[in-house]
Parts: sequence; structure tokens; C-alpha cells
Amino acid sequence: MRSARIALGLLLGLVVLALGVTGGWAAGTKLQLSVDFLPLKFVFDGEEKSTPDGYFFNGVTKVPLGFIYEGTTYVPLRYVGEALGKEVAWDGASQTIYIGALPAKTAVTGTSPSPQSDQGLKLGDSTTSVLQLLGQPVRKDPGQGLEWWTFHRDYADYILLGIKNDKVVTYYTNSPERALLGLKVGSKRPDVEKVVELRNTYQFKFDGADFTMTQAAESLRDRPVALVGDTVLQLFFDIHQGDTLTAFRVMDIATFLNYLPGGISLNWSYRSQPPRFGLPALTSDEETALARGLERQIFDLTNALRRREGLGVLRWHEAAAGVARGHSQDMLENNFFAHDSPAKGTLVDRFKRAGISYRAVGENLAYGYGDAPSAHEGWMNSAGHRANILEEDWSHLGVGVAGQYFTQNFLR
Repeated sequence: MRSARIALGLLLGLVVLALGVTGGWAAGTKLQLSVDFLPLKFVFDGEEKSTPDGYFFNGVTKVPLGFIYEGTTYVPLRYVGEALGKEVAWDGASQTIYIGALPAKTAVTGTSPSPQSDQGLKLGDSTTSVLQLLGQPVRKDPGQGLEWWTFHRDYADYILLGIKNDKVVTYYTNSPERALLGLKVGSKRPDVEKVVELRNTYQFKFDGADFTMTQAAESLRDRPVALVGDTVLQLFFDIHQGDTLTAFRVMDIATFLNYLPGGISLNWSYRSQPPRFGLPALTSDEETALARGLERQIFDLTNALRRREGLGVLRWHEAAAGVARGHSQDMLENNFFAHDSPAKGTLVDRFKRAGISYRAVGENLAYGYGDAPSAHEGWMNSAGHRANILEEDWSHLGVGVAGQYFTQNFLR
């Protein structure tokens, strides 16, 4: 008989491994176990149901079909349940395993129609309808799993649309000309909360799974997410202007799951197959094209806000963008996040090396944001970064993106 020794680092024991749960756990104990991994045979009611390689696919990955630890044999519960003709489900919210019949579900949010904007724009609109409503986009940028369409009139009435399969799946605006559910930029938070219930936990269904979404206190404070019917709303509040609404984003549930905003955690349960969501992998050329699009979106967002606040719009500075791009790439490759580079020095050093003349320069950095609006709104609720964006005397801006590192270089 052949045996082997393996060491397993498991979170909360074997349930995670056996059920294939990827939604996350709140707390638990991490154990390092030394086990006997044996080529076990399993016979159910006289029928052998072992696997040739001794592994079981749990819906997410392949795991050992069974092993012995301290005289006890451990087997994936999903494997046993399915072999006996029983459904096995995991409820991440209550950390409960169900075998066989599931309990009756409480009502969940997400059953009423999706809201449309007061100007007629709504999720699911065809590209033909969008063109009739908004005209031709100023620019189209490649996204990850979708295409971004930018609309504005010399940076007034700014709208960023996400298009997938010729349909609107998300849009963002910071335009005072746009409204949703009667709410507009400048609305006070108490007035917003009369229309949209803001709470830290929501439940919804997607692709045969039951989801529980929880948002952190900081997220709930300045960028809360709410579920209205089958639509996800993200509301951005300006904490420096008395908690007034400064922008809003609308997403379908699939896009919300793919572009999960910061401060949000998810748990989900399913009966047979895990829900399908996630962003597609990109080639190197596609990653570069995505980064260049994000740079232009950051530039547009900055100018849209400056125009809204009565400031002059900035001109694009390609050489400064090259410096910003190089700093973002430097941070990505060398795993740091700072204005000063261990290899390339300060912002002034980088501008001098690039041969750029200026009277004053400034820099904003961001990391870990999945898209341009999230990075921009993060800056706007930070006093120092906000001051750079709204500095009256800047004349030019260059933006550089690498991975999830964002750099703005301002100058005059």
C-alpha cells in the first residue's frame, strides 16, 4: 500500500476545502496538519464511486478525495452528499452547511424593475438608443469585459457608460444636469436617504446563487452601495461639502460583481454549480490599451469636476504623462507606493530627467482602485489630493496608469 505525507494549511478546518467556498470567512483558526494521504476506495450501497487519481473536483478546484488525520478519515462533504443523491449548500452569511432540503428563504432585495434616470437613460439600453439619446461619444476606450463610452460637452454634462454586448451595463456621472430617482448632484444626504435606503447589508440572487453583501463603515459613509430592484447604485458623497451628493454610478448585478467596489465583502451559497462572474484575463497589449484608456478617463473626470466648480480646464501634457506612467510602472514593478522612488528619486528629479520646464508641479497617487471613477472619488474625499485637483493655477495635467497604480502629475 502506498502512502504520502502532505501538509495542509486550512482556514476553518476542512469545510472550506470540501465545499469549495470562495466567498470569504470572517474569522477562524488556521491549522497546519500532517496527514496520511491514501488511495482510498469508496463504495456506496454496493457501488464503487472512487476517482482514478484520488482527487475530487468541488466546483472550484481539485482537492484530495480523502485522508487520515489522528486516526480519523476526512472526506469532502460535497462528494459524500452527491454520491448519496443529496444537494450540499454553504451559507457564508451564517456559516451553515445544508445537506438535502434547504430552509425556506426570507425575502431578498432585487425583485422590482430597475430605475431609469430622469433623462431616460437606463441599464439595458441598446447602443442605438444611447446614440439617439446622447449623440456620438467623445471617445471609446477598451475595458476589461466591456467597452467605455465617454460623453461630455467640453467637459460639461459628463457621463461614462459601460457597454457590453451592445447594451448599457453601467454608467457614472458627476453632472448636475443628470438626476436619478429625483436626486441630483448637490442633494443633501438626508434627502437622499428619504429616497434610497442606505444600509450595510443587502441580499440578492445571481446565477442560481444567494448572495449577502456587506459594506464597511467607511464605504457606507462616503461611497455607499444600495440595491434598488435589480440595480446596484453607488452614491458618492462629498464629505468636504456637507455630505452632498457629488456623483452616482448605476450597475447591473453582474457588473457590480465583476467590478466590486472597495469596502464591500461578499458571501454566497449555491446548490450545484458556483455562480459565474469575474473579469477576463488580458493580453499584454490589452493591458496597455486598458491603462491608456484609464489615463484619459482620469483626465476627463478631473476636467469635468473643474468645469463644474467654475475652474479652467487643464490641457493634456504628454511628457508629464510619460513621467506619471513611468512612476506608476516603477511602483508596480518594485512593490512600493510613495511619491519618492528608491531608484528614480523625487517628483522634481523625474521631471528634470524628462527635461520638462515648469513653474510648479504637483502629484496625486492612488492604488488598488478597479476603475477611474473610484480612484477619482477617492482623491476628492482626501483634502490634499482634492486641493491638487481644484488648484486654480494649474495649466496642464499628465496621467499614468500601470496595473492598479494611478499617478496624476499637475504643472504650470
